[in-house]
Amino acid sequence: MKKRTRFAFLAAVLLSALLLSSCGSFNYKTEDLSRYVTLGEYKNLALEVKMPEKVDDEAIEKALETSLTDHATTTAAADDYAAKDGDTVNIDYVGKVDDKEFDGGSAEGQDLVLGSGSYIDGFESGLVGKKKGDKVTLDLKFPDPYQNNPALAGKAVVFDVTVNSVSVPAYEYDAELAEGEETKDGDVLTVDFNATADGKEFEGSKGESVSFTLGSSASSSLPAAVREKLSGVKVGSEQKITVTLPEDFSASDVAGKSAEYTVTVKKAIRVTVTEEITDALIAAVTEQKTVAEAKESLKKTLQEAYDTNAAKAKYSTLWKAILDKAEVKEYPSSALKDAVQKNYDYYDSVAGLYYKLSLREYVKQQGYSGLSDFKEKVCVPAAEEAIKEKLVFYSLLKEEKWEASDDELKARIEELYEDQSKESYPELADFEAVIDRDAVRDTLLWEKGMESLLATASVTEK
Repeated sequence: MKKRTRFAFLAAVLLSALLLSSCGSFNYKTEDLSRYVTLGEYKNLALEVKMPEKVDDEAIEKALETSLTDHATTTAAADDYAAKDGDTVNIDYVGKVDDKEFDGGSAEGQDLVLGSGSYIDGFESGLVGKKKGDKVTLDLKFPDPYQNNPALAGKAVVFDVTVNSVSVPAYEYDAELAEGEETKDGDVLTVDFNATADGKEFEGSKGESVSFTLGSSASSSLPAAVREKLSGVKVGSEQKITVTLPEDFSASDVAGKSAEYTVTVKKAIRVTVTEEITDALIAAVTEQKTVAEAKESLKKTLQEAYDTNAAKAKYSTLWKAILDKAEVKEYPSSALKDAVQKNYDYYDSVAGLYYKLSLREYVKQQGYSGLSDFKEKVCVPAAEEAIKEKLVFYSLLKEEKWEASDDELKARIEELYEDQSKESYPELADFEAVIDRDAVRDTLLWEKGMESLLATASVTEK
């Protein structure tokens, strides 16, 4: 169901111009279209289709890394670690042309991801294999042309580079410590506590589910003197801690007195950094519990996307071949006039809405001599292309007698509503009130037609 809905939108995209239905003074469904267009061969076509990348282990691994982008970070590598593409080096460098430093050619403490293509050719590759503390001289040449500074284009340049540090890609996430694990500074603890001073409770002597970061000086209902004694205790344990309350303690009647606190460490969260994608990382940040489960889920998603894109590739190739083989003998004058005006009005709206310009000003900026030139070179060709699609589609419809039942149309509208429009329209009836049923039916007909014609084609995937 979901896959078919996605394909319906695929068809709608391919027929964005076609599926405006038979609006305007020219009716494609009733006119004799043979006067305007001659269909070429459209069955048994030989098609070469460029297919999307297949779903393999490499694609799944890449998708997994992409899905964890929000948790991506870096961590310092060991001093003897040799940098490679994808690593981040922190560098100082001085660039010289003709033994003289030039503006913008020097920096200190600059982070650079190797392999990112941020610097001129040879700069990043020259740092691959280098370690913290290494000093490197890079004899390079600026590209020609060089847009950043045309005066340097094609010139030889020498960069003296010092590698301050090397960091490797990693992932950061919040991990909950298991019961019995020991806490440390930086962990976020959640505790219950109660306390007495002189054998009596006092204002602020009780707290439930109080959270704070160990080692932080931020204020909390639990005094700092107590919090600092919780580093190294076990999650789930109860601690009895005796402290002297500060002189400025909020409960003035016990300020400066000795107090006994009973603290139960209910939970501890630790910011964890890992260089590998682990089960613990996956469990912490996704709906899956293991790396294997995450990959299986991504494989399913990628395969659905592949199936949709593969269908799109085949159908779009077939449709283009059919259009290429068809010949327009004459464009219906009323349809052409309507379509040109619609294109013209569209650009007029865009110019004003997005660019705050009149259409005359806009077309001048785009390099056209005037409105007539723009209409002739942009609006007319676009209109002719859209009309050709309509002529070919409705000619095929009459020739092949493709049909779509009311039940099929109803099911398609429900799919569109469930998959794409449910959030915008509270009820299906609200969606049906605004949708163009003729356009949906034509999309459905086009899809069924392409299915039948593709079955006769010889497809070579490349």
